[in-house]
Amino acid sequence: MSKDSSDRPVDRPQLPSEDRIRDALEAALSKRPRTVCRMIVLKLHRPSRRKEHALLWAQVHVTNMTAHILETLREEPGEVRYDRALACIREMYSRKAQGESGQRTQVLADILSQSFRAGPKHRRKRPKAAVVKRIARMVNAKKVKGYRRKKRRHILKVKPVEVLKLTSVDYPVAGPLRDGVFRQVALMLLNWHIRILGLEEEADDDDSGSGSQAAESGTTEVVPDIAKVHAIWAERTNRYAEASTTLVPFGRYRGKTLAETGKREVRWLQERLISHQVVKETLEHIEVLLNQTISDEESVRSARRARHPWRRQSNLERAPRANRITQRGFDRRQPLIRLEALNNDELCRLRAELWEMQGFEVQFDAIRAAVDVFLGSAPPRYPTVRPIPTSR
Repeated sequence: MSKDSSDRPVDRPQLPSEDRIRDALEAALSKRPRTVCRMIVLKLHRPSRRKEHALLWAQVHVTNMTAHILETLREEPGEVRYDRALACIREMYSRKAQGESGQRTQVLADILSQSFRAGPKHRRKRPKAAVVKRIARMVNAKKVKGYRRKKRRHILKVKPVEVLKLTSVDYPVAGPLRDGVFRQVALMLLNWHIRILGLEEEADDDDSGSGSQAAESGTTEVVPDIAKVHAIWAERTNRYAEASTTLVPFGRYRGKTLAETGKREVRWLQERLISHQVVKETLEHIEVLLNQTISDEESVRSARRARHPWRRQSNLERAPRANRITQRGFDRRQPLIRLEALNNDELCRLRAELWEMQGFEVQFDAIRAAVDVFLGSAPPRYPTVRPIPTSR
């Protein structure tokens, strides 16, 4: 007779401890949210020439309107202005610091809409007297029961720029398309501003709640100073421009600037900016290998084990694409080859290159600094959209 299954011990899963759960939650919340790219696909039912022309016509006016707004608010590095794009961004941060709800992109889009949108403001109709009396009786009844009306937060709003309004005659597009243009321009300006300050954030990733909740929790927005932002932008731009004009001292691009050479060839130059000690030791090893008959065995053995200053094993650099783990091993920098792998002709060419480099060793520190700046991230440029020419 079989034993009853109910008497068997049941293996129940053990829950992790509270510390492990807390650490897992903190690790999950500390990760940067992944950027989600939205793409809208428009499908035309019964497509016709009229619908295609209408879509192209709307796209042309939206592009030209975006170009017009960006050009009106254009900023130049070092030219401090208080009536351009940075003034709108500063007003947005000021409103967020006062507790205005909504994402930063939406707040900036509202500021741009108030500055550029033409036409009278939408006025609400005055309610009838009977409606006002009914609402007053309801409020008084709630006050008797202990209800206290929540105070509204007063936000000081200032129009940052005075520009020529955009009417429906200039850009005859619907209201939702205009709102989309202001939102797109706000996103471009915010990303440009974030890149200037070198912040590791995105335009819309800091507004998980409303502005009132952020104010109650003690987190306040820092209002940027326009002159300080211009100083940072001008310093980065001038440093990159100065590094771009540095001349290549040797090689096939001798006498050309780093900008004319390109980043690919500048990386070739970066590998050859070696120290004076490495150049001296490599030349000594080359002389030993070229004259092995008159050199002692210990020197020959040491010269054969010596590494090339910059040449690496290239047999795996152009391997075909494989899975991600295998490709990660291929992408690692291979070790430097040994000098014994070179024949006499290659050793003579390497010696000639090192002799040429010895004349510019004094400039290597300055060139190396300029190369590091040039190969780094370029300073952000003001966002620009090219308008589409029309018959008008």
